[in-house]
Amino acid sequence: MNNKILKEVTDAYGDLNNLKTQNLGFKASEFVPRDAAFAIIEKAISRGYNEFNPSLIKKFGKDTEIQIAREGSVCLYIKGENLPTLEELNADEYHKLSDGITRIWWD
Repeated sequence: MNNKILKEVTDAYGDLNNLKTQNLGFKASEFVPRDAAFAIIEKAISRGYNEFNPSLIKKFGKDTEIQIAREGSVCLYIKGENLPTLEELNADEYHKLSDGITRIWWD
């Protein structure tokens, strides 16, 4: 697991972790592999947030890279192919950006 990203995500979601920190406009400093993202999210957002729960990360392929974010609510930036659909993820927003990265947001 990437401890630097774990700290960033834990601080951004501090209100879920009994911390005094939170960052509603956060984007992790780097992408991490899917399994690392799952481990980080399982620690930092363990009980989920709104319609998002950590198990959704396992719907992405093992070769997927994920940048964890918080844009008011949970947001993920995804590098990868054959991604699950908006409906499969129960997401509220799902956009392919001009750089080929997919942005997925849950409210």
